[in-house]
Amino acid sequence: MVTLVYHKVLSDEWRAAAEAMAARLGVSVIGRSRKSKLVIGNDFVTERLTVRGRELSYKQIEGAFCQPNAGICISMLEWALDVTAPTPEKPNRDLLELYCGNGAYGKPPSFCSV
Repeated sequence: MVTLVYHKVLSDEWRAAAEAMAARLGVSVIGRSRKSKLVIGNDFVTERLTVRGRELSYKQIEGAFCQPNAGICISMLEWALDVTAPTPEKPNRDLLELYCGNGAYGKPPSFCSV
């Protein structure tokens, strides 16, 4: 997914060039310009991560805050599993998700599926 930001109106010529680029590169292209958004393809990508043997998938929506480094995201998810794992002393452990972006840690996760 490629997002291009402009300070002028997106023309039909822009759309034709964006469609050609999307086809040539095999990506979605999004043009943003003063209160307008033109989408060629999708305005999200679906990411698949394997965390402790389970495949998780979620939508990374264009313009939303997310962790773009898959390796770091996996490490963060594994950390969240570790700190919320029940123990005999604390059978119910919670994690408060603030400033969560795409909500990868919430229960149930906003976009995750197993």
